[in-house]
Amino acid sequence: MTRLHMIDVSEKPDSARMAAASGEIHLSTRTIHLIRSGKLEKGDVIGASKLAGILAAKQVPSILPLCHPLSLSSITVDIEIHDDFIAVKSTVKANERTGVEMEALTATTVTLLNIWDMVKMHEKDEYGQYPSTIIKDITVDKKMKNPIGGEPASKHQGEEMTLPDTVSMHKRASPKKVNMALIIVSTTRFKEQRAGKTSSDRTIEAVKGALDGSSVHLVSSQFTADDASKIQSLVQQTMENEMIDIIMLSGGTGISPRDRTVETLRSLGYGLLPGFGELFRKLSYQEIGAAAMLSRSTAFIKDGKCIFCVPGSPKAVVLAIEKLIIPEAGHILSQLRKEE
Repeated sequence: MTRLHMIDVSEKPDSARMAAASGEIHLSTRTIHLIRSGKLEKGDVIGASKLAGILAAKQVPSILPLCHPLSLSSITVDIEIHDDFIAVKSTVKANERTGVEMEALTATTVTLLNIWDMVKMHEKDEYGQYPSTIIKDITVDKKMKNPIGGEPASKHQGEEMTLPDTVSMHKRASPKKVNMALIIVSTTRFKEQRAGKTSSDRTIEAVKGALDGSSVHLVSSQFTADDASKIQSLVQQTMENEMIDIIMLSGGTGISPRDRTVETLRSLGYGLLPGFGELFRKLSYQEIGAAAMLSRSTAFIKDGKCIFCVPGSPKAVVLAIEKLIIPEAGHILSQLRKEE
């Protein structure tokens, strides 16, 4: 038998330790509704699962035989309910000689398992199987080690992760699929379509290629002219489609007299997301230099949806999709739709 031993940490000084771990469980929308309404047979799923996670963190040495018994000073378990999954984050603290990530991971895992146990009768199919229930993405989001009463330990020691835990938690809670509508603002392409001519558009194929394999799915594409009333009508019509999460308008963001996209969206009274335009111009500057200042690209928010306004160039569209929209669309939606 392979020799096993617990690592000797007796020579190490106590340090202020913290670890945060998160994960999620995917459930049917019916089960989510039952949890929210408090109508489950076993009672309060959220309260019971938090207690299970806290208790589990205290029992780690009994579960993992080579972990050190630690005196934990704080254990918190946070649970967020979404439309088709529940996100869990556990944070553990201690003044100890070794880290507390195993305690945080155990708290998160057992919390998720307890949720499954309390809802399992509603997740089984007619054959007693669980076709869609799944626990996934259990990970350590952040780990810190600081001298007690002193300055933070050096990042070079490998004990501190710099990713903000709030960003990590928000992204983990983001929708896994985002439906996008594309509106191409071009009088030329619009007239081609109305006349039944072969389209000279290259943007649609560029968008499809950029989105391929990502969590963002193109569900519709339409043309409209550089006309304020037409742009406004089509945007409002698309906003009413419950399937659509985000809208991309390509074209009409320059400074020429015919570029009306940005003014039209502003006239609708939608909220601004200025960071999109700022980052897009920064990325564009790296590609085309000072000419990037001519772009008035921006984004708007309304009723839990986001509208991105980008130039008509297929290259610019792909840049926005790959560098900004795919990485952050889900995060944006999760924040817009977050319950108070």
